[in-house]
Amino acid sequence: MVPVTVIMGLDGSISGAVNPIVSTSSINLSPTQALPCPILKLPAELIGSICMYLTPNIRLKVQRMVYGLGGHGHLVTVLNPQDWRAYHNFSMTRWELRAKCPGAIKSAHKSRDLALIMEMERHAGDPTFPVSLGKAPFPCKVRSLMTFLNKFNGLEVSTVVSMSKVLHGAKPAEYTPGDDKSTKRTTVMIDIAKPLRRDRAPHPADLSNIVSIEEEILWDTTKPADASAFAAVQANMQYVLDFPVQTGVNIEVPYLSNVTAKGLYDLGCVLAVRAREYAMQHIDVVNGQGEIVIKKHKSCMNWLGCIERGRAERTKRKAAKNAAEVEEGEQEEL
Repeated sequence: MVPVTVIMGLDGSISGAVNPIVSTSSINLSPTQALPCPILKLPAELIGSICMYLTPNIRLKVQRMVYGLGGHGHLVTVLNPQDWRAYHNFSMTRWELRAKCPGAIKSAHKSRDLALIMEMERHAGDPTFPVSLGKAPFPCKVRSLMTFLNKFNGLEVSTVVSMSKVLHGAKPAEYTPGDDKSTKRTTVMIDIAKPLRRDRAPHPADLSNIVSIEEEILWDTTKPADASAFAAVQANMQYVLDFPVQTGVNIEVPYLSNVTAKGLYDLGCVLAVRAREYAMQHIDVVNGQGEIVIKKHKSCMNWLGCIERGRAERTKRKAAKNAAEVEEGEQEEL
């Protein structure tokens, strides 16, 4: 089809002209010529923000494993590898972006905007129970994963702790499991930045690399008169984290100066198992009999499931009630 240009004059007359056809062979397209990419014109800070938006934290689950005929070790599993797909697709768009994205990720590692997250809630049962494997993981994969994890400067470890008061001599009708109970999620943020000089021992003031300990109340039916007793038990558990050596916990401080599978496993057990054991021993020695009982990890997970199911049921009922009210209002308007 021949292209024609139609021109209409001010007096209404129409004139036309045939456009010259340009051969595609006359257009010089270099196979190495890069297509325009507006993203490359953005400031480096904005490209870094895009990388941060597309990059999630690394979520880990660490287990003790046994394999083969008597082999044993520790298994580290990354739970969210698919969440990094968007970042990899973005970084592979252009080779210039591939060069800039690692720099943004490296700065995020240093500022702890990106962190390793180890949630002990991922263990539905006893976290010290080993998992059986047919054979050991490939050593090259283990080394590459540990090299990647050692680039991070922040580690976040969390667990759920459920405590309740025991009424000695109380009849079953006078006491229900939901009464005088406290369930909290404890989150510990740890600075695992590597020392500048590895040949020097850490300064005594740097043995504690805990940045913060936060608590989220999930369920609380404690009575005001028992608040101090629950707070004392919580303080004993935190004491194990602050001074593990003094409490007899066999773990190196500062925590994870070098990220290893065994170090991650030991730290998770300190938070989910050893802290509870020390606090219960302290209660027995001081009080003679434990008025406050800390549930084992498996029981805490069962109680957490009850709390989450209750919340989901309440949310469902509230949504149904709101929908019924909206439908009733629409019918009244009609």
